[in-house]
Amino acid sequence: MNKALVIRAIKFSLIFMTAFLILNLLTMKEASISSIIVRTVIAAIVFFVIYIIVFTILSSSERKIIYGTTLPIALFICLIFGAIFFTPRIGIIAGLIIGVFAGVIWEFLNRKNGGRSS
Repeated sequence: MNKALVIRAIKFSLIFMTAFLILNLLTMKEASISSIIVRTVIAAIVFFVIYIIVFTILSSSERKIIYGTTLPIALFICLIFGAIFFTPRIGIIAGLIIGVFAGVIWEFLNRKNGGRSS
């Protein structure tokens, strides 16, 4: 893994964690400080992991094309279905999972075919 990517992810996670903590403290009604701190740390860890995954996936121009196509299409379709049948949150989560899975399949098929389109 790229050391610069990890350092950049740590910096952005700390900035995100600080902003998230301040927003939670300002909007706090009767929640305890410890629960807010735990939620903030969990959110920062999730942000760190997502940051690493996204920038690892988008490390080459070929992958940018693959995931830049599959993710928006899957997100759009699943967001519509999620808004109609469930909640938009479920649609977004399902869209991300399906988009990444479709990108992995596309990349696997490209490697299997030797880069040929047919």
